[in-house]
Amino acid sequence: MPRRYRAVVRHELSADVIDQFTGQPARWFAHPLVDIESDEATDLADLLNLLDRRRRLLHQSRGAAH
Repeated sequence: MPRRYRAVVRHELSADVIDQFTGQPARWFAHPLVDIESDEATDLADLLNLLDRRRRLLHQSRGAAH
């Protein structure tokens, strides 16, 4: 399953989390994940990918049951 989110380093100490499906910054509770610390961006991208994977797997299993 492809990873939807990735951290993109903008400067030495800051990064954005990008939604690779849309090319836009990812959002967390409506806040764009831009210009954040690089380590935090990587952690958030990992978390968003985990949540997205779980959501897609749940959607697939519900679709197969109906």
